Amino acid sequence: MNRIPPYEEIKEVSSWCPPQPCSLMIALIDSLDKKINIDMLPNDEGLLLLEEEEYSPPPNPHIPRRIYINQVLVELNSPEEKSAINLLYNLIKDNKLGHPQGLEVVVAQEMSNHFKSTR
Repeated sequence: MNRIPPYEEIKEVSSWCPPQPCSLMIALIDSLDKKINIDMLPNDEGLLLLEEEEYSPPPNPHIPRRIYINQVLVELNSPEEKSAINLLYNLIKDNKLGHPQGLEVVVAQEMSNHFKSTR
């Protein structure tokens, strides 16, 4: 099982929105200097962009998504999924993902809303 550390144990956070609709990647370093990657990605192969394609917002904001922790798929509605969404909420609340109107924050808020609406 991949463990998301308690929020208080996170030393460093970096995030990135890849050029793929409905995607957010977060890298954490905990108090033991362990790196944890959390990837929130669409569960739709048709959304993957080829290098020469340009991004345009997806027509359906309710595209299914999945969470991966250290490249391991997290089970839907599992404690790990809930932990990842709670972490996302805290990162947004404490401005750990950058400027409040920046792309990572906007995507993180949308991602949080998506997972909360599917519970």
